[in-house]
Amino acid sequence: MKALSVIFIFFLSLVTFSLGDLIEDVCQRSSDFKVCIDALRADPKSSSTDKKYDATSAIKYFDANDFLAARTSTTAIASAPDTCEETFNESPLRISPIKSKDDDFMNFIGLTMSLLNQFKN
Repeated sequence: MKALSVIFIFFLSLVTFSLGDLIEDVCQRSSDFKVCIDALRADPKSSSTDKKYDATSAIKYFDANDFLAARTSTTAIASAPDTCEETFNESPLRISPIKSKDDDFMNFIGLTMSLLNQFKN
């Protein structure tokens, strides 16, 4: 989950040339505006990062802006919530105690993929 947050902040740093509210600019192009706004505004650094912080994060977490690898990694974890929920549909049938968390995680994965697709390499 921490890696996805880093990916999210990294993409925010790539669009620093946007005019107006940077967070809203990024989130308007995402798959879920509200989740995007909530996630980015939850990190106080997201609206006021400087280029040095952005560059350090980018270098530390991404080697040569490899967005394909980032998409591949995100896709690889996308099945986890569904797999988790399927276990509750097997015998004995149970109600999933974490369905809302799985749904939130799937929304976050979709949002991350939406942002990754904006920066294809």
